[in-house]
Amino acid sequence: MLLALCMLLAMGVRAQDAAKSVHGADGVFVSPEVAIVWAVLKAPAGDKASVWFRVVNSAQKFAYVAVDGVDPFTKSRKRVEKGVPISADARTQSDRDTFSDLPSREIHLYRTESDWRADKPALTVYYLGVPDTTPEFSSIDAMDNYFKTVKLVAHGPVVKPN
Repeated sequence: MLLALCMLLAMGVRAQDAAKSVHGADGVFVSPEVAIVWAVLKAPAGDKASVWFRVVNSAQKFAYVAVDGVDPFTKSRKRVEKGVPISADARTQSDRDTFSDLPSREIHLYRTESDWRADKPALTVYYLGVPDTTPEFSSIDAMDNYFKTVKLVAHGPVVKPN
């Protein structure tokens, strides 16, 4: 592992590119280290909505979470959540409209504050857009209840911890 890291650094690869990266795919992503649950909160009137996700720090291995919006064609990116401390869990939100320009999301998880400040995530879970399986809610109470009661069970291949 040390040899592989040295080789990556020698090739000039950014530390973020060397982090473990997995495809989240579904509205509920579960691994032994972390779970991510998506929800859409619709505005009471009109067609506005916000996209939320809850990051559950299952194994207590992460200290910070940050989120990038990414255009999959041009690869342009914008930090849409600069970083928040995560103890047991954390929530982030984005206006649904932001997904039109930057449809992909990369959720970066950092083991320490210094890793976060250096932008060296230990794990990145990426999505190509809002997952099709993401439920929509018309009230924050209903969404909060869903976040509290959703079963954090793997729906696909389980990602093994390092």
